[in-house]
Amino acid sequence: MTVLISALKVYPVLGALAIGALVLSALYMLRVVQKTFYGPRNERYAHLPDVSFCLSLPRMILVAAMVLFGLFPRLMLDLIQTAVMPFMGGLPR
Repeated sequence: MTVLISALKVYPVLGALAIGALVLSALYMLRVVQKTFYGPRNERYAHLPDVSFCLSLPRMILVAAMVLFGLFPRLMLDLIQTAVMPFMGGLPR
């Protein structure tokens, strides 16, 4: 989100095109997810079991991290700034 806001400020036309492309790709992706997961059941694969809890745990951790840093991006930005500042010759705030 920060990148898109900055792109709109610096290059308004290209930023708007980038946001439009993002929205369009999200619509197509939602369509794929709907047809894949919420469409009619394919009986050819009905005998396969669902994913066990142990196999879905890494996915849940990844989703939790994505939601955390999506809602609170400052946590990650502060960490990145602290790590980069010594290489840039400045002191962290």
